[in-house]
Amino acid sequence: MALAGRVPDTPVIAQGGDPVHPVPAAAHRADALGARLVVLAAGGRRPWRGRERPRGLVTGHLAVTAAESARPAVAESNTLS
Repeated sequence: MALAGRVPDTPVIAQGGDPVHPVPAAAHRADALGARLVVLAAGGRRPWRGRERPRGLVTGHLAVTAAESARPAVAESNTLS
């Protein structure tokens, strides 16, 4: 089931073996949004390890989104010729 307004550049992030954020639920959301599913490897005993990849995914997405929203809008002409 796709929702209106697809967001293909948006990452939906899941982690293998995470019962709070299960991969099937993330896959369903990514499919509904037309977004990109990113599945990270199962975590270890040290939660601070391996944060670079998800942090990079989120900051990269936010940087692109901010750059796109900072572009000046193109004004459309409403006059008749």
